[in-house]
Amino acid sequence: PFRILQVVTIMNLGGLENFLMTVYRNIDRSKIQFDFLVHREEKGEFDNEIERLGGKIYRLSAIRPSRLFKYRQDLKTFFNQHKEYQVIHSHLNENSAIVLNVAKGKGVPVRIAHSHAKATAGRFKYLREILKKGIYSNSTLNLACSMDAGKWLYGTRPFSIIKNSIDVEKFTFPENKSKINKLKTKLDLSDEDYVIGLIARFSPTKNHKFLIEIFNEYLKINENAKLLLIGDGELKDQIQIRVNEFNIQNSVRFTGNVINPQEYLCVMDIFVMTSFNEGLGIVLIEAQCNGLPILMSDSMPEEIDLTDLTHRKSLDLSSRKWANTIEEIRGKHQHQPRNKYSEEIKKMNYDINSNSQILLDIYISEYEKSLLNS
Repeated sequence: PFRILQVVTIMNLGGLENFLMTVYRNIDRSKIQFDFLVHREEKGEFDNEIERLGGKIYRLSAIRPSRLFKYRQDLKTFFNQHKEYQVIHSHLNENSAIVLNVAKGKGVPVRIAHSHAKATAGRFKYLREILKKGIYSNSTLNLACSMDAGKWLYGTRPFSIIKNSIDVEKFTFPENKSKINKLKTKLDLSDEDYVIGLIARFSPTKNHKFLIEIFNEYLKINENAKLLLIGDGELKDQIQIRVNEFNIQNSVRFTGNVINPQEYLCVMDIFVMTSFNEGLGIVLIEAQCNGLPILMSDSMPEEIDLTDLTHRKSLDLSSRKWANTIEEIRGKHQHQPRNKYSEEIKKMNYDINSNSQILLDIYISEYEKSLLNS
């Protein structure tokens, strides 16, 4: 098979990673195979599945400002040892500039940059802004998951949007609720509980701290509320401490990472996302496909408003106002059938079956163009 090198941080259960795996599962792997260059020593949640599907995983150290020279040398060594890759697809946002520059110097003909963010996050913002400027001169194609994400990384230069698609059938709310009832029992949830949920990594961008404050306020409105937090990350311990400080630990469920997020969406009554920014927020598309009402910060990309299930709120407003809005949404949506929304998502071209083919066609056409130009 024709092998594509996907360049990522780590293949854990994030939105980008789920998108790549959904594409990977749906391609004809006798013709095209994905391999992964990751930047963590520890294993990712998807590593075993990748290897079962025939993919290879290569590891480099994390990209750090203090060791950029060493990182470039490691990349050069990698491409010297792996001349088989004619197409690389980098999902490292501004850090893609480093990877694509080295790949260009080593003669890789097709070099794709893919933006999955819409703001410069974390420390070293000045350096990150400089790196962004190096993307365009080293890439042969520029992709983004949303208009905002594309403008952030590429500025006024051209780019194409590839929708972060989902497996619509998988995320459709089921008619048979036996699995839902079993999961509720496992999570110690009753039919009387009103479940507020979030699937997200515990990282600064996701703003879990504010969500805990909102939930604490909402418990004053509805004592039967429960908060279901799915995911792991560096701030998880801090958030658990915050929950204990509010003395609401009996109403909060931490699950860690899960391999069946579609089932966990089914036990939720509302999805609340207080992120400071998202490139797109594919989990919000999954939630809408599942028929789940959403309350999210108003910094989310406009493309996420696919149905009448989405509601926006400013992060400048108080946790009390967010809690009141949750109660308003509860009244509005509580009797709506949830299995009707998957068709809407499919009609808006977010189904993986069509979009995975678009991405594969891009790989092949870009490679064929490179042969004509060589």
